[in-house]
Amino acid sequence: MNARYHASFFRDGYNGLTFPNAYASTNASTPAMGAAGTYPINTMSTAPSSDYNQLQLNGGYTVSPTTKVAGGFSYGRNTQDDSYPFAMMQGAVPKQATNATALPMGGGSPPQASLNAVVITTHADFKVTNQTTRDLTLSAGLKYNERENQTASTAYNYIDLGGKTRTSVNTPMSNRNTQMEVAGDMRIDPDRRLHLGYEYEDVKRWCNNALANTTQGIAAPVGWGPSSSCVQIPENQESRLVAAYKQKVGDDLNVSASYVYAKRSADVNAFFYNPMQALVEGYENAGYRAFFDASRTEQIVKAGTNWQANEQLSLGLSGRYVDDAYTDSPLGVQKGSTWSANLDATYNISDNTTVSAYLTTQSRRRDMLSGNYRYVVPDANPQFSNQLKDDDNTLGLSFTQKGLMAGKLEVKGDLTYSQGVSGYSTQYPGFVATAAASTCASSASLSCGSTPDIKNEMTQLKLSGTYKVDKSSRIVLGYTYQQLVSSDYYYNFYQTGTTGTGNLPTNEQASNYSITAIAVGYVYNF
Repeated sequence: MNARYHASFFRDGYNGLTFPNAYASTNASTPAMGAAGTYPINTMSTAPSSDYNQLQLNGGYTVSPTTKVAGGFSYGRNTQDDSYPFAMMQGAVPKQATNATALPMGGGSPPQASLNAVVITTHADFKVTNQTTRDLTLSAGLKYNERENQTASTAYNYIDLGGKTRTSVNTPMSNRNTQMEVAGDMRIDPDRRLHLGYEYEDVKRWCNNALANTTQGIAAPVGWGPSSSCVQIPENQESRLVAAYKQKVGDDLNVSASYVYAKRSADVNAFFYNPMQALVEGYENAGYRAFFDASRTEQIVKAGTNWQANEQLSLGLSGRYVDDAYTDSPLGVQKGSTWSANLDATYNISDNTTVSAYLTTQSRRRDMLSGNYRYVVPDANPQFSNQLKDDDNTLGLSFTQKGLMAGKLEVKGDLTYSQGVSGYSTQYPGFVATAAASTCASSASLSCGSTPDIKNEMTQLKLSGTYKVDKSSRIVLGYTYQQLVSSDYYYNFYQTGTTGTGNLPTNEQASNYSITAIAVGYVYNF
């Protein structure tokens, strides 16, 4: 058994850093940049001071020669009570010198002097393992993690860049994650092993404060019901079945395969309102679900093999496929899939010379459904769909040469080439043709169709040599060259002659660069 205490005390004597900005002024109103007296937009706040204290306890116990238990518990308290940096700053100004003049926020004083934040973190875990028979091991485990944000909710007024007074409510989110697992590992015979397991996870999310749960920026839109929670998905429950198999086929070949089936359900607050937004921006389209919380059925298949063809050549091949189906998302991601394959080979030309090569390819697809409307679905505005795809390929070649210069010099080299392509396509079946735009893909509309592919290619060469001067000293020389070539249609908008009437061209370009680096090092062991 062991006990531990961990503490972190962070102090920052500054509350902001101001950068020169020709378009910002803190003394007078600047067109399109905010009204007089608003917080200077060319100032970035620094991290506030905070305290963190945590107690930990871990231990294990041998119940019998075949049964062992282990577990742990920890409790942490995180506080942050720095004063708000509302004073006007010119550059980085010490806090003790900036407490006199407060900037008005939306025509009034801040509701409180500081956030007065408190976050409590609790963790507990327990696992029991039983060597039931010589060939069978059973285990069961439980994990508990809670992050309780006890910070109070408060309504803050501020002036946006258009000079309008807005209101938002800070939303202290809390969550609790409980995981359970039971598993069995069986040795079928000396060459075959099987793993079976069941996993369960429950995630709860909430706000402690009534203000965050009931605040709405304006009256709810037509068809929108009242909200009783600041959380869109108050609870997730997911069950997973896991099966894995390994087999040694002769002395030279190993194979493995696994399958995972997971089903996640989501309790949905259909009339979710985000109190951190101002006015109507806090409302989302009815039926929208964020994919990382939405109900989902997932299947994962993995397989791999390693083959020692002979004393000189070894080969490895592996693959992975993931299929996601979002079963209860009227709007949002509907389905997605990812697959990857890896091939690597190593050839020992001699005891001192080795050559390796590898190839990795992967692809990802995502289909989403949304609508060009807000709030409740209107009959006159149909939905639209779009697809995102990513394809990546990486090819590598490396070598190692030892034993040069009477065994004192070792040389290594690595050449890597990677290519990535991303594409995006949108379909809008409800488009109504006009004289200016006959289809939704016409230049006068541009509300559907496929965008040009986003591409990047990177080539990297690394060479290194290590010379052993004596038993204690080594000299290392290194050379690295890297080149990136990319193209992204996004930057077309910023070129002279193609910007909108309300924008200035910056002539920014997609990233293209080359880097050369030479390194020299001396290593001494004593």
